[in-house]
Amino acid sequence: MLADGAVDKADYDKAFSNLFRCMSEGGYGVTNPQINPADGLSYSYEYDTQGRDSRAMSEHSLACEQKYWFAVSAAYMATNEQRMEESLRASMQTCMKAAGYDIPDDAKTFRTIAGDPFEEGTRNRRAMDCFSNAMTRLHPDIKSFGLYG
Repeated sequence: MLADGAVDKADYDKAFSNLFRCMSEGGYGVTNPQINPADGLSYSYEYDTQGRDSRAMSEHSLACEQKYWFAVSAAYMATNEQRMEESLRASMQTCMKAAGYDIPDDAKTFRTIAGDPFEEGTRNRRAMDCFSNAMTRLHPDIKSFGLYG
């Protein structure tokens, strides 16, 4: 899978299946993954303690993620093109323009909308607010999401 440095969708799905199996074997639940609208690539999902100790679940999930998920997920995100869902992108663009930031129509990722967080902290914070508000409004069913690149 990582021998050639490239990870495709089949590799990503297999890694998620391994993560899901590992969590299930530990007695924990995992929601069905949804494609993250923020990047069009990564999965958004949540764990369920199934009524068990959340601290024990955190330790178990970390072990599963380290064994099956982290390396594959990181390589997949690094070697495939991210593209924000259009309705989310347009909402962020409108929000950022209202705050005085010029966002070009070809800005398709969070990073191109938010700028470099180390160089443009205020812009990045505003983009986070715009993103959170848009996600809550457009995707109320997605409770957990990540931002990459």
